[in-house]
This record gives sequence, C-alpha cells and structure tokens, in this order.
Amino acid sequence: MAFLITNNSSVTSQRVVPLWLVGSNGTTPATAEAGGQPTWMLGGVYYGATANTLSAWSANAGEYYVTLSKSETSVVGQGVVRYSSGNALEAATPIEIVAVDSFDSVRAGLTALPNAAAAAVGGLLVVGTGAGAVNPSLGSVGLVPFDYSSVVTVGVGKVAAATYSGVTFDGVNRVNSAVTPANALYSAVTVRVDPQTYSGLTVGVNNIAAGTYSGATVEVSNIAAASAQSLADHFLNRAIATGADGARNVQDALRALRNRVDIGASIGTVYSEDDITSAWTFSITTTASAVFLTGINPAGGSA
Repeated sequence: MAFLITNNSSVTSQRVVPLWLVGSNGTTPATAEAGGQPTWMLGGVYYGATANTLSAWSANAGEYYVTLSKSETSVVGQGVVRYSSGNALEAATPIEIVAVDSFDSVRAGLTALPNAAAAAVGGLLVVGTGAGAVNPSLGSVGLVPFDYSSVVTVGVGKVAAATYSGVTFDGVNRVNSAVTPANALYSAVTVRVDPQTYSGLTVGVNNIAAGTYSGATVEVSNIAAASAQSLADHFLNRAIATGADGARNVQDALRALRNRVDIGASIGTVYSEDDITSAWTFSITTTASAVFLTGINPAGGSA
C-alpha cells in the first residue's frame, strides 16, 4: 500500500516518507546511512536525487525517513522514493500524493465544500431556530424572529386588517381601512375617507370632482392668491338672472357705476374699463318736459 502524502502541504511533518534499510546481508538493519542519496519518481517521471535529508528516527535499527520539499509534493499522483548504498540493499517506499488532506478534520482539505462547522462563516446550515439555522415546514423555510431591516427588502402586496404600531408605510400600496396610519407626511398616496369625524388630520385637496357628498365637512383655511383671483373673475362673469355665465352679468351691472356713460337723445352707452369700447347700450324714454344728464365721463385711472 502506498504511503499517502497531502498535496502541496506546508506542514513539513506531512511530507515525511519512511524507509526500511537493511545491510548487504539482507537481514541486519543498516546503520550510519545518513550520508546516502535518496532518489524519487512521481507519476511515471523520474526526478532523480532529492534533498539529502535521510535521517534515522530509531538509531541503528534500520528505520530511516526522507523529507520531501513542498514543491516535490505539488503534483498529484503515484510514485516511489528509493535508496541504496554500498552498505545497504536497495529499498523503496511507494507514495501517493493526494488532494484529500486526512489531517483536516473540517472538510479533508477540499476547500470547495462548505465548512462542516455548524453556522460557521461559509459553513453548513443546521436545522433549528438559532443563529445559522433554518426551520423547514411543509417544504418551506420559516423565518426566525430577527431584525432583517438592514439585509432584506420586503414588498407588501396586501396589509391585513389589524392594529400596527411602530410601522412606517411608504404609501405605494393601499392601506386597509381597518389600519390606522401613523401621523406623518405621505406623498403619492390615494386614501379613501369614510364619513366620520377626524381630528389632528390635515388633508390637502388639489381637485374635488363633481358629485354629491354627504357626511363630509371641508374646512378651507387658506386659498392661494391665484385661486382667489380666479374665483373673483368667475363671479364677475356670472349672469345676474339665470345663474349661468355671460349675458347680463355682474361685471356689466357694475360698469355703469364706475366707467364712462354717454347719454344721447334716445340711446345711452356704458363703456368698458378703457372708457372707449362700448360694453352695452340702453334706450332712453323721456317726456317733453323731462330734464336729464347728457353724459357721465370719469376722469380715468383706477382710483
């Protein structure tokens, strides 16, 4: 049986090859062989002499060993270490350089395998509930209670009805009506508001669709200047009779109080704000003895 040596081992004691040497009579153990020259062959290639490290580990008993160098054990294969001298018969020890390290109790030197130490870095998982353990159930892996916030991103498709504390929602997904959202600033969120009384809640409304609303009270604390101006302009264009836009509107009614007005024999003219363009006209009915104004022309300006 060949003597096994670990491939490319950095441990000197793992590269030792034993030799049994006897004298030329074939029976007496050889002595004083430290000065000889061992040779070696590996994988069918003869490498010749190796370093002269022949030493006896049991003095004068024929038991010797040769220590191969690390480079001499860098190739996996079978070979032999031989020795002979004028005082000893030729002897040879078969060797086999292997990738498996019998001295490695973790994974026999096979570094591509996981570390056999349970829960070690890069090692094997174990079944259980502790660190480095999995808890399989019906073909799935149960999560061990742990803070995964720094290593896991979880997408929430549906939040079940319940009471949650210490939870922050990003507003991407709809929040079930039975869940109480935390007091915070939310963006890009669609919220259905049921008819009820809310306190401590600020709602920004960009557009309210036309419809019938019941049980809803909306308080407007501040209207932007542009919106207020738009409301005023729209009010001036409302008809004073039908509630529609145009026709006899509020603006025309007010023009007679502030703008230029000309009164002729039978026709009067109310002008727009430039006191040049006619806004609307009216007919005049008088009696023979009537006395009336012939015109009203403001001095101009906006004051």
